[in-house]
Order: sequence, then C-alpha cells, then structure tokens
Amino acid sequence: MHANGFLVDIPPIHSLLSFAKFGAFDHRRNCAVPLFPRRSGRKRRKLLNRMCIAPTVWGSKQGEDMALVAERMKLVSDSITLAVSAKANALKKAGVDVVGFGAGEPDFDTPTFIKDAAKAALDKGQTKYTPTPCIPELKAAIAEKFSRENYLPYKPENITTGAGGKHCLYMAFMAVLNPGDEVLIPTPYWVSYPEQAKLAGGVNKFIAGQEKNGFKITPQQLEAAITPKTKIFLINSPSNPAGHMYSPEELKGLADVIAKHPNIVVFSDEIYEKLVYGNNKFVSFATLHPSLIESIVACPDPRKQLSHPV
Repeated sequence: MHANGFLVDIPPIHSLLSFAKFGAFDHRRNCAVPLFPRRSGRKRRKLLNRMCIAPTVWGSKQGEDMALVAERMKLVSDSITLAVSAKANALKKAGVDVVGFGAGEPDFDTPTFIKDAAKAALDKGQTKYTPTPCIPELKAAIAEKFSRENYLPYKPENITTGAGGKHCLYMAFMAVLNPGDEVLIPTPYWVSYPEQAKLAGGVNKFIAGQEKNGFKITPQQLEAAITPKTKIFLINSPSNPAGHMYSPEELKGLADVIAKHPNIVVFSDEIYEKLVYGNNKFVSFATLHPSLIESIVACPDPRKQLSHPV
C-alpha cells in the first residue's frame, strides 16, 4: 500500500465543533457564522440562498442544538495546543517575557523565493480546481524528492497530497481504520494523533517512552504492545513535543518487529526531518526493512523548515 503525502495544517477540531453548533465557520474571521435560527422560514431561506449556505434546522434550546451533533464529536478533547498558545499570547500582552511552546511554527519569515513563486502562480491564473491527489508536476517533484533525499522508490502514482499535515494523517486514519482497530502511539506524542484515531473509530494504545531511555520506546515494548487487533503503529522522529530522535539503529530495531506483523500499517510522521542537530542522522522508516515499502504511510512536510504554514 502506498499513501504518501506532503502536508499543511487544516482547521482545528474546534472549527468542526463550531460548524456542528452554528452551521458554518468563517476562517477569514476565525468565527462561527450563525444560521439565523430566529428568522422566519421564508426570510431565513432567502438570506441563506444569498449566502450560498444550505439551510439547517436547529432546536430552540441549547440542549436541542447539541443533540444534533454527531456522537463522535463527544470523543474529541479540547485542543491543548490552542490553550497553551492562548496562555502564552496573554502573558506576552501583559509584558511577560515568555517563549510559547504551543503552535509549532518557525519564528522567521517565509523565504522570499517561496513568496515570489506564490505571487507568480497567482499572476499566471493558477487558481482553479486541481486533481484531488494534486497536479502531476507536483506529484513528480515529490517522488523525485523521495528518491533523492530519502532513497525511497515511490513513483508519482504512489503520491497524494492534502490540505495539511493534520489533513493527510486524518485521511490516512479514515482510510485504514475499522471500528475497534488498535493504534500504537509512543509517548510523549503530538496531541492530535489520538483525537484523529478516535474519530476514525480506532482504539489508542500508548507505549510509554521512558525518560531514562531518552523518551524512546524499545523493540521489546513494541512487541509486547502488539495484539491481533493492532492495525497502525505511529512513529514520529524527530519528535514533537519532546524533541528526541531515534538513531537509525534504534529505528531498525522497531522496523524488525513490525516486519514480523504484515497486517500492521506504519504511519511515519517525518515532518521534522530537516530539523536535525548535532551528530544525529535522519532516516525514513520505510528504508529500514524491504517489506515496509508496501505498508507505510510516509508523511514529510517542507513547511517546517521553510516557514510557510499556509
């Protein structure tokens, strides 16, 4: 199975909650757009038609409104990242010298050549709908990147893109998981992993990365966590949030365990592949065992090192 993606962020889960409660979410203003529940039927439909929004019927009470939200939305926890970022911003406004470890975005501007390329594309009229996986030229460029930098033999037909890192991973969870399938997640972990797995019907199993081992799990821990219900093993190296990184030898030990279980799909979140320091060396998980090339979702992302989150 090949399902690789270059990534960018999608609107957070709170946007979905706002849509479920209010009917529409305007990301330009970062606010929910109410669907005029107190207007008369005729006036309300007329306004909605002018706004090109499909009419939605809501109850007159808060409880009735929330009863229309899908049960799966109750599985989603509040965003810790947004809460931390909001707290850091509040402290900064109060004059406190604080470094925010919430949203993972670089503190430098997007390079000029990227902004110039975006402007040139707009001037050329490249603003129309594209094929869902992405345009052929981009797929070819991504495949060439995999070959040149990661020594992976993926072809353009093996490549797909999405509207962001969260989006690509969420699509992968939805494509792979059946209700009750287990997802193995080493800790510490990026907070969106378990939320996405839950929405896709998965059951999260956490493998504790011990401080004495640099917050990294061992092959023995991985083997012990695998059951007949295990469907996905998720690995993120370099890691968010702890910043630790597995050596090629340590990853090889984990890959040898997975190779013994051909029904497990590996999600290798490689978004920080370029943020490597000291004597550490990055390797793509799919290169570590011949059998893994057919059962891995490799997810790199150039935005982190190039500071262009949109």
